[in-house]
Amino acid sequence: MQTKHILSSNILRVRGITSGEKLIPGSYEQDDDNILPNSSSRDGNANQDGRYVVYPPIPVVDSSLSIWKSRHTGTKRYLHKLSPTERTSLFTNDGAFAIANRLFQDVMQKYYEKSWETMLGDLQLSYTFFLYLNCFSSLEHWKDMVAMICLVDAKGIRNQAEFYRGLIPVLHSQISTIDQGFLEVGRWL
Repeated sequence: MQTKHILSSNILRVRGITSGEKLIPGSYEQDDDNILPNSSSRDGNANQDGRYVVYPPIPVVDSSLSIWKSRHTGTKRYLHKLSPTERTSLFTNDGAFAIANRLFQDVMQKYYEKSWETMLGDLQLSYTFFLYLNCFSSLEHWKDMVAMICLVDAKGIRNQAEFYRGLIPVLHSQISTIDQGFLEVGRWL
């Protein structure tokens, strides 16, 4: 799998990974967003033979589905972190972007320092950790990122054209390494 130049020291810094640090597969925990990626102490991490990566909650909002609000853990965690004003604005603002577009912009701003390269780097990093470390939390993060990215409409894609131009070869490379049966509907969604 090619990781190109997008998997850089910047995304490692954003994830709190330092040079020479031993990384181990983590487990998916619903309260992982309460722990800062740069924190040196983490429940259970002190007794581990290395450090595992903590990912931020990624919202996956498909407003055409009536049940989206209550089922997706990343969305619940993300919305829980918003102030009441931010939540209200997200769902009532009749601005230029649809909800999915606004969430994409907000995630890029809050978690990736407004950098599409850093966001793509995180997509690559989480996939690499899943593929080589068999890290379930990395798989969940990768799936949530891909789902969120896919819900952006045409206007949002035009507004983030550089990101989407970079996304195509990244996803092509990643999907070409996945076993054919892995992407069957119902197996990973």
